[in-house]
Amino acid sequence: MVEMTQTGAMLALFVFTSLFVNIALTNEITCPDGYTPYPKGNTCMKYFKNYVGWEGAHSLCFAEKGHLLVIKDAEENDFVLNNFGLKFPIMWLGARKRLNTGFDFYTADGKKMPYTNWLPGKPTGRIGYDCVMMYGKRVGETYYGGRWIDFSCDLRASFICERAPTVSGR
Repeated sequence: MVEMTQTGAMLALFVFTSLFVNIALTNEITCPDGYTPYPKGNTCMKYFKNYVGWEGAHSLCFAEKGHLLVIKDAEENDFVLNNFGLKFPIMWLGARKRLNTGFDFYTADGKKMPYTNWLPGKPTGRIGYDCVMMYGKRVGETYYGGRWIDFSCDLRASFICERAPTVSGR
């Protein structure tokens, strides 16, 4: 059995710390082609203009190694609106009701929505309006930009996929 002296332990800690710092400084977080980085959330987003139902959007995001966008706070909601809002009149978000549960919406992994930005009077709680959509910058003559509604999951709309960034060496 090898006995470690205090000096040996300090040397091992120094080497480990130096190695860890070197790895952290030489690796860069990047997004795959076509994805926009969202630095605060350490995530990548990509807008898809495909008009599909919620399930189709969910499946396409899964194929992209991600999931439908889940907005976590007002700052992220503004980021999405300012970076993608002119591209869509309305789009899917990554939340839906579970078995017509009324006003409670959950992410695809079963967690309650961390943030909401409902249009006044929404969600309706209406049976069959089980998925969440976000308005873009302009819808007709009325400005609802960034606000959310509940709607039928069968409506065909665009969407944003969210995925983890990649780590690459410099």
